Amino acid sequence: MRFIFYITSLISGIITIWTFSFINSLTASFDPSGGQYGGGNGNPALFFMYTGGIFILYFFVSLLFMLNSFHARQTNKIKLILFTIYSVLSVFTFTRMIWSAINLKIYINDHHPYMEVGLINQFSNNLFFNTWTFIGLVALTAALSFVLPQKVLR
Repeated sequence: MRFIFYITSLISGIITIWTFSFINSLTASFDPSGGQYGGGNGNPALFFMYTGGIFILYFFVSLLFMLNSFHARQTNKIKLILFTIYSVLSVFTFTRMIWSAINLKIYINDHHPYMEVGLINQFSNNLFFNTWTFIGLVALTAALSFVLPQKVLR
């Protein structure tokens, strides 16, 4: 049974990485000089978010279980070091992501002729679904595996 869990986690991890890369590559770029303001029929990158969403969720939940059992075997000193690394990495990643989204929002609103956009728009999917976000989610999941009690995850 454990073998099936590891295989399904590996497959969902591969699909998650594939989903993140497709969302990153299919996001429309904002180009005010060429008159490409986006819009139209929507964002094709969201299709991969909806179809890959269940695999993303399964991957991070299974990662939570696997990391919890991994951390249970470590010494307290190693646990403290790992928790610090995970926490700093996740805070850095999400701060960078929000900072980039705010800068993009300001840039688009300054150059977009007929509408204002928020942090989440048709041009910002690649800020929220990229390699850094994936690393940040893995680090956040690892940090959460320390916080959740052992009895909840077993």
